[in-house]
Amino acid sequence: MKKYLMFKKLIILCSLFLSFGYTTNAQLSLKYTDKLEPLLLKPGDTSEIYIELMESYGKSTKVNIYTTDGTTTSTGSFAAKLPDRKQYFFGVWAKFDENIIEMEAGEKKKLKLTIHIPETATPGDYSGGIAASRIFEEKTNVEKYNKNISASMSATARIAMPLYFTIEGQRINKLEIGNLFYKEISGGNYTLYLPFQNNGNTTIKITVDPSMKSVFGKNNKILDQKEILLFPREKAKIEIPLGVLPIFGVYDLNTDITYSEHSLLTQKDTLLEKTTKNIRLIIIPWLQIIIFLVLVVIIVTSILHKKAHLAGLIKSSSKYSVQQNDTIAQLAKSNDVDWKTIIKINNIKPPYDIYPRQEILIPKKKE
Repeated sequence: MKKYLMFKKLIILCSLFLSFGYTTNAQLSLKYTDKLEPLLLKPGDTSEIYIELMESYGKSTKVNIYTTDGTTTSTGSFAAKLPDRKQYFFGVWAKFDENIIEMEAGEKKKLKLTIHIPETATPGDYSGGIAASRIFEEKTNVEKYNKNISASMSATARIAMPLYFTIEGQRINKLEIGNLFYKEISGGNYTLYLPFQNNGNTTIKITVDPSMKSVFGKNNKILDQKEILLFPREKAKIEIPLGVLPIFGVYDLNTDITYSEHSLLTQKDTLLEKTTKNIRLIIIPWLQIIIFLVLVVIIVTSILHKKAHLAGLIKSSSKYSVQQNDTIAQLAKSNDVDWKTIIKINNIKPPYDIYPRQEILIPKKKE
């Protein structure tokens, strides 16, 4: 009976899991009601824009719509902060009239977003995120054999879109460029990294033209140009794949860096500076070298040990004048030594013949 109940529980949980996976794939969409250009605002300004929220989930649901500060990923692309992170700018300055929206299946709603810029706001470029999360629950109750089996699941499906705006005032361009470094990702596959941090209040467009030249004149590579937008107070890291390189090589990696102030309003760039960053990539197969050196040490040690052992045998041997009909096998047997030792210390070559009155060394008897 217990096994049967456990089997029923498993069937219910599996059905809920499948239902959960299906519903989270339903469409939830956000868009601006009018074509929206980046906003030009002043400290103390208030602006209103309208967002269209559409829910095509198969039944009525609740949707949480909210604002967050914009940020960038490690590669410089836009991302909206999660709501549980500390908000400083857009996530505080922009508000919807209400955040929890009741939505019917296939319904569209026009929502007002009010942006109020504080009098103390710092001039510069800003990015914000407008995000929506579906909230739903699935519940199943089964009564069998006077016992209740209950299971429930809840989840959210989050989408986000960016909004860019500029607060008028003095514009400060300040880009910090870190040092080049590289890593072996796997199996001789290398990637070059170049970090940046925008310490100013403008948006900066960064273009990097990388090149790789072998010191030995082989395996030169043409690398792809990289370009990112870096928002104020954000940092990013440009990744430049170098591909699979030989197990040994020395390469000069050069990056020509051009950065410009990028206007969110006009989409135009104003050149700020050009510079370069260089690094030498040295690939040495240390593991293979260590293994080779260990093998060499083992072989040399073995040879020296054998030579020392042979020298000891020669030193402790006594001279013997070969008699008529003597053979190496007979001499080895009568002296209780290995015949191979006799030919080794006397350097006797095949077919190992000895002759009367020939003087040879006979090692000591085995103890």
